[in-house]
Amino acid sequence: MGSITHEGKTILFVSHNMAAVQKLCKTGILLEEGRIAALGEIERVVSEYLRLGLGDCLSWERIDMTQKDTYFERIYFCDDSGNRINQISPAVTGYLVIEYSVINYIKDLKIAVNVKNRYGECLIAFCPEDCRLSTPENPGRYQAKMKFPASSLLFHYYELEFSLYVPQKKSYEQINPIRFSVEEMNCWSYCAEGRGGYLAIPCDWEIKSL
Repeated sequence: MGSITHEGKTILFVSHNMAAVQKLCKTGILLEEGRIAALGEIERVVSEYLRLGLGDCLSWERIDMTQKDTYFERIYFCDDSGNRINQISPAVTGYLVIEYSVINYIKDLKIAVNVKNRYGECLIAFCPEDCRLSTPENPGRYQAKMKFPASSLLFHYYELEFSLYVPQKKSYEQINPIRFSVEEMNCWSYCAEGRGGYLAIPCDWEIKSL
């Protein structure tokens, strides 16, 4: 890409990965709901992008009170040592930690995580049942931990949707507070964004009482 720019040609590079944008671009345009929110030097455009909260968000914690029978409390990514991480890369093993509460007994309660692209299309789905592990139904506070398969994700922007529900009966909570760009790997070929589809990939899960 750098060799092309040295030839005097202009390249339009579209991305939510601010590290890649700062590395490859000198001038940027920030669009918000179809309108130009910032235009000019890339450092200023990136600063505005981050100020508007459009960047990666790898952790979330509930701050509002709720009367639901089950609900999420805290969600974050961590490494092997339990330390929180601030980027998702195919080269780094990361774990997705989900803490939630069950207030009343809920028969057939399930927890699920959907990985979506920027268009809201579901690409991959995860649940403990993939590993023959049942979601707890009894009252208590629980922590679900899964090895996140970042190596299955190409160089794109993603959002995670979390659900607590009873299949075909009731959805207790559905939130999508986590968003991130996967770091580019030189050994990977670039794949066009917007791919659709639905895959269920087995992952390692753990659920324990808190």
